[in-house]
Amino acid sequence: MLEKIERTILIFCILLFLFLIGYQITIGVIRSKNPIFMKYDESFIIGNTAEAIQEKYGEFSLEEYTDAVNDEGDILFRGAYLLKEGADIDTYYCMTFEDGKVVETEISERGDGHWVNSSQADPASYVP
Repeated sequence: MLEKIERTILIFCILLFLFLIGYQITIGVIRSKNPIFMKYDESFIIGNTAEAIQEKYGEFSLEEYTDAVNDEGDILFRGAYLLKEGADIDTYYCMTFEDGKVVETEISERGDGHWVNSSQADPASYVP
């Protein structure tokens, strides 16, 4: 009887160990394919204020007012975190604020003081 219990515990421990190894490998693959996936939590950012976001992730690398306006004629604010610094072009994770809260995010490239490329793509799809 005691041998059967010991064998069951041993099998359980081996299976638990294999599960944990598989979990770590899966997380490693997700992080390597999507570097922003774990860095910026989209569900936290959308709808949140600049203060809350900066409290969690630190100061923005770039802050500016955009050329865009909302329905009420208010100029929209943009905060951004530097993702990748390049020789000529830097890549940013940008957040557009309306009424003090994030309404959209995008990956944008900036070179020579101007935005050269923007995409509404899911930030998790960005791979440097």
